[in-house]
Amino acid sequence: MESIPDITGFYLDDALQICKDYGYQVSIVFTRPDKPLPEGKPRVVRFQKVSIYIGVITVVLEDTMKGGG
Repeated sequence: MESIPDITGFYLDDALQICKDYGYQVSIVFTRPDKPLPEGKPRVVRFQKVSIYIGVITVVLEDTMKGGG
């Protein structure tokens, strides 16, 4: 049984390397808000396995102007 990479929350470059190490080929889908495009780094919010060793990564751009606490 193949392992599924746990890449949620990782920056895109790091996530792509992890997927490569696991033997996955991936497609990337960017999602964005309806307001002006944030300029932050791309971060993975979802990994969906669609076939054996094939997946789709959903990515958002960080909004560095917002934050908690």
